[in-house]
Amino acid sequence: MADAGLVDAAVMELLANDAALTALCPDGVYWDIRPSGSPAPGAFVIVSHFDYRATPGLDDDTLYERMLYWVVARILATSKVSARQAGARIHELLHGAILDLSAAGYVAMACTRVDRRADTDVDPVNKATWHYHGGLYELMSYPTT
Repeated sequence: MADAGLVDAAVMELLANDAALTALCPDGVYWDIRPSGSPAPGAFVIVSHFDYRATPGLDDDTLYERMLYWVVARILATSKVSARQAGARIHELLHGAILDLSAAGYVAMACTRVDRRADTDVDPVNKATWHYHGGLYELMSYPTT
């Protein structure tokens, strides 16, 4: 049976298990928020579910599903170079990838970046500079059952 939650897990696993991305963002890959009690801020990736759409067939079976994910590297630094490199690595991993979604009961059709994020934010309390690089990725798939 198809399980969309396992599709989310496949995206997370791809990012978390990449040595190059881990070198740029050693503090981990997280879903939506970084848990309290995590190590001091530094460099990490946040993956968030942005949108979901299923296209039904004539018999109410799902023909295909479109999942949108925000995937953004967040890096505390004086320069945006590391964040830009992490964003480029995220793009290299996801854009054009055909993920193995067999454990989730899906077949991936395409993964494409449909929007880009590149900005900077200054923490009002401690004046630390955060750099954000990544994008909005559209994952198209269809259930096998």
